[in-house]
Amino acid sequence: MPSIIAKALELSRQELLDIGLRGNTLLHFKPRAESLTIVDEIAKEIFNILVIEQKLMSFLPIPKGMENNTNELFDQLPDLFNEELGVKRHTDTRLQTKLNQDQLDKKLLKINTEAETYFQEQGIDILYLALGFLSWFEDDNSELERLAPLVLIPVSLNRATAIERFKLTYTQVDLGTNLTLKAKLKTDFAIDLPDFEEDTEITDYFHKVNLAIKKNARWKIVENEIHLGFFKFGKFQMY
Repeated sequence: MPSIIAKALELSRQELLDIGLRGNTLLHFKPRAESLTIVDEIAKEIFNILVIEQKLMSFLPIPKGMENNTNELFDQLPDLFNEELGVKRHTDTRLQTKLNQDQLDKKLLKINTEAETYFQEQGIDILYLALGFLSWFEDDNSELERLAPLVLIPVSLNRATAIERFKLTYTQVDLGTNLTLKAKLKTDFAIDLPDFEEDTEITDYFHKVNLAIKKNARWKIVENEIHLGFFKFGKFQMY
């Protein structure tokens, strides 16, 4: 009898994990109006600044002179940021973006407003900074690349007054594994995604994930793919 109950409980737990792809940012993330892409940064440095050192981070707009340029020139951003800031751009507390200052301010205001509204209505924080993504495909014949976040840092946007600019801070909520991705890989591909824990070194984690997916030739880790966005873990507390 105990084993039957245990199996029933485990089945119920698994049902709480949504492993469908439709609109599921934990399995397939795409930049959208309520997210912010971070460019030309190094994931392990951001993790160290935000989580280990627990420093506030601000946001940097595109270099002056590019405000009216088209998307075709955004490939030049790393070179332009390098000319303006040098190598220190990867270890300072400013997160580089591809928006001008006005666009950046409006984007952050929109993200913060939606995050606060969701918390007021649902009582759940859903804003995370995603560091490193798994690039994966549903099967060998698929040409549609999926991007799933690997390290998710719970964060909040804060400012003292309405005229000040937003700062990003780690909320100190426990870090953990992307359980939806873990369940998806286990169910559909018999892959055991390694667990990410508080004392896990982020580069070591990426290495462990690489070993876990090595049999899938087209799959890869995009270590420095970084986005600020909404990831809903609401049912995970019940899980």
